[in-house]
Amino acid sequence: MQSNLQPSPRTNLQVQIAVLHVERLVFWESLCSATRLVCRRWIALLDDCRKQKWIWVILLALGAYESYFVRALIAALFFFTIFYVVLVALTALYVLLAHALYFVILWTASVGDSIRSLLQHHVASPARVPGLRDGRPSAQAGKRNASST
Repeated sequence: MQSNLQPSPRTNLQVQIAVLHVERLVFWESLCSATRLVCRRWIALLDDCRKQKWIWVILLALGAYESYFVRALIAALFFFTIFYVVLVALTALYVLLAHALYFVILWTASVGDSIRSLLQHHVASPARVPGLRDGRPSAQAGKRNASST
């Protein structure tokens, strides 16, 4: 009889997990040692007061430079907000006026026949005198007509 020399899948998985843990541990240990080395070098550089003063000046200059751009971006945001609000208001006004014009056209088409017949009746009326209102004779014209007869 031959014995099975291959490990079971469970032990194989456990070995792979152990290898991954060791690799992670080595990675974090090397990262931490590199970080410690960099921090020690910066601390050695900052021990001198002159160097520290120049570093603070450079940091303040960078901060002022960044704040200038932040203020410029806030101003641009403000102006673009106003621009888009005006643009939306003009668009809404255009839509409302187009909607109102559409309804005026529909109303005119629906009452167009009655207006046309009213105008034809008013223009074709024989009692209409151009100088008088509503085609009625004035009181003085009525007296003249009565006295001339």
